[in-house]
Amino acid sequence: MVASPGWAGTLSISSRTSLTVLADRIQVDVVAENRGSEPANRVQAHLYIFERRYSADAVDQLDVGRSRAFRFAVPLTPDLKGEFVFVGEIRYHDANYRPIAALSAETFKLGAAGDGLLSGSAPELTLTGNERLSVQIRSRDPESRDVFAALYLPPDLTTPQPQKRIRLKAFETADVDFPLAVRHRSGDATYPVLCALTYHDAGGVHSAVVRTVVHVKDFQNWFVVNRWYWLAAGGLIVLGWMGAGIADGGLRKK
Repeated sequence: MVASPGWAGTLSISSRTSLTVLADRIQVDVVAENRGSEPANRVQAHLYIFERRYSADAVDQLDVGRSRAFRFAVPLTPDLKGEFVFVGEIRYHDANYRPIAALSAETFKLGAAGDGLLSGSAPELTLTGNERLSVQIRSRDPESRDVFAALYLPPDLTTPQPQKRIRLKAFETADVDFPLAVRHRSGDATYPVLCALTYHDAGGVHSAVVRTVVHVKDFQNWFVVNRWYWLAAGGLIVLGWMGAGIADGGLRKK
């Protein structure tokens, strides 16, 4: 079970996801809880598992202090073996019906699976413009593997290529870069971001989840908060701006 909050304004929705493996199916519960100070509108849960997306019926409103559970039943087949990622998403809307999301994820095992062959990490990132999120992937496999990295973002953030593939040599560490941009800028906000890592071998599937947080800073708000600094400087203030385009080279091996 994992909880990942998503903040935007006075809205604060948390997402808790739990999974139970049964004889012929997987039961997943995605719970949304309103921890903010205003109701959330048009609340809906989505489940990403086995490279598919499942969606539950939406509820019109989730009041402050209330929670709502969404249950999914996913069929199992005998050929599914290994360690898999599942992602729960709570999609909701503010008073202006702008879409927001809270994300949670974990891994689970079916049958025998190797432990700890794949891992990753990513730093927290503050966006003031177009930046990129660097996900570091570490392989402890004695063979070369094709690793797939899938990025899960809230609606306010966007990337041109949310899924990438990288070839890792035995015991290699490498970075995968995802350019990020803000789709809707309406002030400061903080969002959870997830990256699912997966590769296949003869024994089945190996997976890992990378979790991080992206802070969106509104430059205008920053200037207002720090206006005392600019006023104290006095006289003539010259601001130099230097921009550099971010090339989507994608992969940097170490």
